Order: sequence, then C-alpha cells, then structure tokens
Amino acid sequence: MKKNLILFLLLLVAPQAQSEAQLSFKDKGMIVKLSTMKAIVPPTNVTVLEPHEQKLMQFSAISVNALFDHLFGKSWQKHEQVLFTANDGYQSSIPVKTFLQHNSFLAYQKTNRTNFQIINYLQNKEQAQLGPFYLIWDNIFDAKLWPYQVIAIEFVTFAEKFPKVSPPANSNAPTKRGFIVFKNFCMNCHSINGDGGKKMIDLNYPINVTEYMEEEQLKKLIRNPLSVSPYRRMPAFPNMENREQQIDDLIAYLKTMSAHKLK
Repeated sequence: MKKNLILFLLLLVAPQAQSEAQLSFKDKGMIVKLSTMKAIVPPTNVTVLEPHEQKLMQFSAISVNALFDHLFGKSWQKHEQVLFTANDGYQSSIPVKTFLQHNSFLAYQKTNRTNFQIINYLQNKEQAQLGPFYLIWDNIFDAKLWPYQVIAIEFVTFAEKFPKVSPPANSNAPTKRGFIVFKNFCMNCHSINGDGGKKMIDLNYPINVTEYMEEEQLKKLIRNPLSVSPYRRMPAFPNMENREQQIDDLIAYLKTMSAHKLK
C-alpha cells in the first residue's frame, strides 16, 4: 500500500522539466516521466550489439521487466502482446513471452552522452533520432524488435487490436501464409484497412497496392526497394530460405485483401 502511494505521488506531483521524456501507457491511462522511471527502477549502463549499425554501443537504460513489475505488478505478464508505437507511426507488437525469455531495456541516452541517434543502414542510411526511448536487447539481434522514438506502450491481444488485417477464414493456403509474412515483415510500417503501422502507406485502403502496381514490379520493389528508387527507405526483404515463396505468398494475401476493403 505504501509503495503504491509513493508511486502515485511520483507520477502526479514530482517537479519535471517541460521537455522531459515521457511514456504513455495507453490502455492504462497513464503517462510516466523519465525522472519517475529512474526513481522506481535505478538506471543501468548496457552494452549491446546494435542491429542497425551492427556494432557495439552503450546506452543508459531502464529494465523493461522491472519497470512493468513496479507499475503493474505481475498482471502485465498475462497479456498476449506489448505494442510499441513510435512518434513517426512505426509500430512493433512483441509477444509478452519474448520479454520473459530475454533481457530488454528502455534506453534514453547513449552513455557517453553523444547525440542520441544512429545511422539506420537498413533504411538507406537514414540518420535516425532515437529519443525519447529506444527499446534495446542484450541478446536479440532482430531489428524489428528494436523500435526507436518510442512514445507509447500498450498491452494488447493481436486479434482484438488489429481485426481488419486478417484474411477471411476460408482463404487458401498461400493467402494464410502471406498474412504471416505481412505480420512479420511489413506491419511495423504499413497498415491494412487502417490496422498496423502508420509510418508508410496503407497497402489496401483506399486502393490496394496490387491494383496500381504490376506483379513483377511489386516483387522487384519488395526484393530490393533501392532497385526501384535510390530514395526508398524501405528495407529489402531479408535473404532467407524460401524467400521467393514468401514474397509470392505475401502478394497472394494482398490480392485477397483487395476484395475486403473498409466500407
């Protein structure tokens, strides 16, 4: 009871600089400032292999699990996904079990206090500001799980949060596989019928991408965006087993969704 009262007072009355970083927990109706986070979870210096620049970097950061435990007890572990939203519309929905199995941190500055930014070699060498918060991992190298410019966190169930991205239940196998490809590689930036990331265009509404791009041109764009335009920020589809099959499945999903637009 005493711990909850102290947290409540910190959230409401602690004096703050107007420009201080803060984080919105949308489904909890709570905004937490950086100084409050530091008061309840002591910061630590973390050295990680940063996936966008692919080199070691050290950050000042706060343990995600410890922060969630202090704010919500263990109840947050019962959720399905943790949705991170960036101020440019990028979204990353990560299973709760990933946080229980790996070490994650909310970084708020580089330890040496140089500019809090990186060069994103996966997006045409874009220079990216990382603040207010950057989700980092000391043992995961998948860049999709490293959203930066994080301004909001939400505990969600995927099907409830994004009901308009799912294909019809009677869809064929390529379409169902393509839906998984979209979730894994496209949904952080793109949406379908308004559900998903807002960093880039909606791929279905008001017009489906397969309705204004020929299939071979679309495949070329997905394989290597820079082959279509030197200014493309979209990363190339990763080299992996069955790469071409996955691209074909993704297009099958997009074609199916063209018949299921928002009214």
